[in-house]
Amino acid sequence: LLQSLKADNELADGYLARLCLDNFDLSLDPLTKTPFEKEMLENGGQDLLDFAVEDFTERRVPRKHKFFHPDAFLRVVNWLALYPSLGTRFVNEKDGVNLILTALRHAKEDYSRVLAMRCLCIFSLQQEVDGTVEKTILRHGALKTIVDCYRQSTGDLTDTRFLTCLLYTSDAADEEDSVDVGRRRFINYNIRTNDAD
Repeated sequence: LLQSLKADNELADGYLARLCLDNFDLSLDPLTKTPFEKEMLENGGQDLLDFAVEDFTERRVPRKHKFFHPDAFLRVVNWLALYPSLGTRFVNEKDGVNLILTALRHAKEDYSRVLAMRCLCIFSLQQEVDGTVEKTILRHGALKTIVDCYRQSTGDLTDTRFLTCLLYTSDAADEEDSVDVGRRRFINYNIRTNDAD
């Protein structure tokens, strides 16, 4: 896959789709106690993440083909997010929270909102300093985006559980003086927005 991506070979689209389908997961099960993370890193997981970021942000040159449009980017990050070292590096070094929010705003597939919320939820569970992900969401003015995801949800558990988990972790971060993005503020924001509509 990496060789095809780096060679700008259009066959990489098929390899990428197959890889994402084979590894599609909507759980929050940690991979920290398995050998999979070491295997992922040894087999180019970090290179794949770096390539995806460069391609998505259009910093990869020269380029004939764009592989990571917003929906494909969310699928790949959704898969790689469960590997703690990759997720932490993505958030801390690549401004990953902002990239997820950007991809979400430009995504065309309905289910992309679930993938984006899952990524943010995983990042909030893996964060080294409580409240880091939540502060980044606020700093990028993305609370409305999260409210919109909740409004667009079907109400089905698979559609709302990551939003709920994200709000729960945000509520825990609420105990820190400088962070106040918990469930209460979210609900108040939602009510104010609905009243304005």
